[in-house]
Amino acid sequence: MRHLRTLATALALALVSTMALSSLASAKGNPCNPCNPCMMKGHKFVISGAKNSASFTSDAPLERIVGVSTELSGYIMFNPCNPKAGGSGKLMIPVASLKTGIPMRDKHLKSAEWLDAKNHPNIVFEIKKLKNMKEVSKKKGSMTFEATVVGSFSLHGKTKSMEIPGRFTFLKESGMTKMQAPGNLLVGRVNFDVALKDFSVPSEKFGKIIGAKVGESVTIAVSFFGSDKSGGGGNPCNPCNPCNPCGGKKAMNPCNPCNPCNPCGG
Repeated sequence: MRHLRTLATALALALVSTMALSSLASAKGNPCNPCNPCMMKGHKFVISGAKNSASFTSDAPLERIVGVSTELSGYIMFNPCNPKAGGSGKLMIPVASLKTGIPMRDKHLKSAEWLDAKNHPNIVFEIKKLKNMKEVSKKKGSMTFEATVVGSFSLHGKTKSMEIPGRFTFLKESGMTKMQAPGNLLVGRVNFDVALKDFSVPSEKFGKIIGAKVGESVTIAVSFFGSDKSGGGGNPCNPCNPCNPCGGKKAMNPCNPCNPCNPCGG
């Protein structure tokens, strides 16, 4: 009789263990769990502040014009634990913020004959995905990647699909990075050319100066950093993060309150 009770107890323990492991595996691989670095498609890095900038350069035989905006804003979704998952995001520049160094020229640039800031107030680059991710550098506390940025560029009421090269560096929060902003940072650099005729700039009235005083295309350079502090999250790669399934027994628990798909309902 004692042997039967022992056998029954062993079978019960095995069943409980199997159910627990099954539940754990389900939670670990659950795409609804944002704490899972293998499934998470993005971590939000918010871009704001005057240290972010975008510039354009028009190089023509009679004049070289450089315009700058320090009001670049937006966000990037990127998972430093799983870079190959790519990313997405949105960058925006108010046309009214562009400055070329000459007030009268700035006024013309924002007029209806050129960028028409009144009817088309923002220049927008929407990042649909980051592909061909390639790690080019890895140091303690930082990783740098090169990628192809796939998205759409909107200017003057027109939108054009683009694929452009980009370079991104993820920096874990440190005393040095805190001088820039709190939180982990994602630094980005992209450069690309835009043909003015693709965006119906300028109006026919000024068409004759294109190629002489204004280049047929302009080169746009964007430099930004985003912080995950304002994005509402800590570093998903940090073992000290209670939501990191690789970071400890508590996080491996399928009842982990960090998991919105929590099977325990809490």
